[in-house]
Amino acid sequence: MPSRRSALKLGLQGGLLHALLSPGLAACAALATPSLRPEDFGARGDGRADDLPALRRLFAAASLQTGEIVLGAGRTYLLRAAAGSIDDVLLPLGRGVRIIGNGATIRIAPGSGGYVAIIGNVSARVDLTGLSVEGVTFDHGGADARASPVGGRFGAGILDHNRGCIYVLNCRNFSFTDNQVQNAFSTNAIFYSGAGTTTDCSILRNRFTGIGRHPAGFYHDHSTIYATGDDIAVRDNVFEAAAWGSEGAVCAIEVHPGRGCAVTGNRIAAYHTGINFAGVHETESADCTVRSNVIDALRRGVAIYSGVYADHRSGTGITRLEIDDNDIRIRLGAGRGRMSGGGPGAFGIGLVAGATLPVRDVRIGSENRILFDAESAASDWDSLPFGAGIAETGGTMLYERVHIGALSIVNAPVFGLVLGSGGGRLKDCSVGAARIINAGSTSRPDRRLGSSTYRSAMLINPHIIEGTLSVSGVEIAGGDAAPRLQHAVTIASKADSRRARVAIDFRMAARSVASSPAPVVLHESQNVLPLILGQQPGRFVPPAAPVAAGSRMLAADGAFGWTGAGWQPVRA
Repeated sequence: MPSRRSALKLGLQGGLLHALLSPGLAACAALATPSLRPEDFGARGDGRADDLPALRRLFAAASLQTGEIVLGAGRTYLLRAAAGSIDDVLLPLGRGVRIIGNGATIRIAPGSGGYVAIIGNVSARVDLTGLSVEGVTFDHGGADARASPVGGRFGAGILDHNRGCIYVLNCRNFSFTDNQVQNAFSTNAIFYSGAGTTTDCSILRNRFTGIGRHPAGFYHDHSTIYATGDDIAVRDNVFEAAAWGSEGAVCAIEVHPGRGCAVTGNRIAAYHTGINFAGVHETESADCTVRSNVIDALRRGVAIYSGVYADHRSGTGITRLEIDDNDIRIRLGAGRGRMSGGGPGAFGIGLVAGATLPVRDVRIGSENRILFDAESAASDWDSLPFGAGIAETGGTMLYERVHIGALSIVNAPVFGLVLGSGGGRLKDCSVGAARIINAGSTSRPDRRLGSSTYRSAMLINPHIIEGTLSVSGVEIAGGDAAPRLQHAVTIASKADSRRARVAIDFRMAARSVASSPAPVVLHESQNVLPLILGQQPGRFVPPAAPVAAGSRMLAADGAFGWTGAGWQPVRA
């Protein structure tokens, strides 16, 4: 993530702002009407003349008074960014203003140098409260833009493609509505982030098209929308990356919310990740929703991460997050490419491994629909793709009252549902009313869990289970293709979970696999794990390594205990 700087290269602090205005022009600005127009400052708006100097004078004047900027209807304002200006905001502001686009276009000239954003301020000391942008088309010039490997705000060696529309570090009551962003050289468009200085953000009904159009086929780990703070709303936007794979874009929407965040009604296509929900904030991330989004992504639909990293060094974790009624398609083999960052893995909805902050009261349900394309032999994801769940691979971070239910998962390559993948403390978690169809569909022989190939409808493999773990109402069905599912449930825990109550009740649909998979497999479990089965008969496959002596299972047809050589009936 980008580091913050207090210095402003273009000079919007103190007397440097006034240096942009001649004494006569400053006097006129003080007497001007609240509405300022580019043509009054010498702009041509014909799409041929360089209007950057005129628009800089306009934005400087607007920074000295309360008012609004009104662009000419249908006009095109060409901006020619000088080489070596990677850290610059092209049109810097010293205060929040309203910008009315009237359908006008701000276009970056071919051959322009780098820039951090078109509008905003890179200083957290400049308060842009009330900044509003509506009805503007931002055309970044796409592949015509200059691409030289230079340093800048995002680190040495990163190509100078930090070209966004808005850059804000100190603002309240920000809105970006009914705008068009097109032919973007990089993934970035809106960067709205501050340590307790950004809140009340509304990004509504915008279209982002041709995003990530990099001529060198390289893109870095950032997001078209990046927003932090309380009361964030990202609603009814359209995101279309320029291409799949090596010319694609990393993430459409990334939020680091405090209290109150709604990411709803967005349509996302051709990104690697649709939505990244990161619970790293100065306070807790609470009372948030991700609802009714349509996501067509290469490898991740909704990624949920609760941990400190890079510049994000504080927070108390995630609580009360609802993820409902989303349609997600994961392409997997649609394209390959280079990417600096983003992490491993492919999934529909997942709590990402590596959490360092607790997760509580997360609900993944209410008709989420997840569909995977067939995994090609060329796909290069370095972990086991799954439909939904908790992908924690190590550590003992708390996942408490996580509920997964009322969703469908079709063609998951390896696992349908995952509750831990070698790590995490699961406390009072549950699964219900899920439908898993054709899980384990991958044809790749190297998809392994430990030393064995495991393709299971459900993987339950945390560090430890505490309280209760309930799986009920789950339906497991085969698909139209040749079935490859090995196990209905693979279950294990690294630590002693004898005090937990684990209840699993699922149904194998009639259109299941030809040779019925093993109902329950304990995968190399070295610890005691009680298990209560419902509808399924008490059939267990011996684990790949012995479980701890004294482990017991209760099933519909009796109780069983592990003797070290096999499962034997015992008194319940």
